[in-house]
Parts: sequence; C-alpha cells; structure tokens
Amino acid sequence: MSTKKKLTFLIIDDARLMREILKEMIEVNLGHSVVGVGKCGQDAITMYRRLKPDIVTLDISMPGMDGNQALKVIKDIDYNAKVIMMTIRDHESVVKTSIKLRADGYLLKPFSPTKLYSIVTKLFPDIEKNHALEIDNNIECIEESGTKLTEKFYRLDDY
Repeated sequence: MSTKKKLTFLIIDDARLMREILKEMIEVNLGHSVVGVGKCGQDAITMYRRLKPDIVTLDISMPGMDGNQALKVIKDIDYNAKVIMMTIRDHESVVKTSIKLRADGYLLKPFSPTKLYSIVTKLFPDIEKNHALEIDNNIECIEESGTKLTEKFYRLDDY
C-alpha cells in the first residue's frame, strides 16, 4: 500500500479571503499541509527562511515589496525553492518578469483546485497520483470588495 507524501506550503497573499480559500484548497482538497500564511513580500522572505516549505504560493501584486521582488530574494536564498506565482491581472510583462526570476508556476485568479494540483504534480512528480477528483461542494464566498465569488472545491480521494 503506497502513501501520499504530504507537501508543505507557505501562502503569501495580501487578500485575507484568498489566503483562506487557498488554505482550504491545499489542506482539504489536495490533502497537503499549510505551514505558514503571510500577507506581504517581507513575510514571504522571513517565513521561507524559517519554515523551508516545499512550495510557496506568492501573489504578485501586494503593497510594499511585491511578489516578484520577494521571488527574487527567495530564489537567491534557495535556488531550488518551488514558487507558484498568482495574480488577478494577466499582464504579459508581469508574467515575463516572474519567468525571468525563475518562478516554477503561474496561476491566474480565480483558479480551481485542479489547476493548482496540476502544477503541484509537475513540480513533484513523485507524489502519489492515485487520486480521483470529485466535486465536493459549491462554496459561495463574499470577496472583500463585496461581489460574490462562487468557487467549486474538489476533494482528492484515494481509489
């Protein structure tokens, strides 16, 4: 009987709601662990040094030090750090900057757990892929701006 390796994640996003949604996706839907949560680029650097997570999810647009600036420092600390960049804006120049700084993945918000899972399995192909995606629930959330966001969450279950 094989077991799935639990990966550790560090979530960095200035939006509280996004941090909560991402934490639930990682822990409930993907079955991995969130070891830290921060809201700015400086948090990313400080927490990465202390926690050494397997994967960092890093918002690009944040006040103060943005995600690309934090990405550069994290990659200078650890060349092999795995960092997935996230943004609500699909600006080619911003994405190109992330790629030049050696980002390991890119997600356009909002995204589904299946998109996150796809990137995770590409970064860690040795993790067990013997899971089935099932629709768990439609969870309705309220964005901080007050508009409604409906996100389908999925659960990864062993066969």
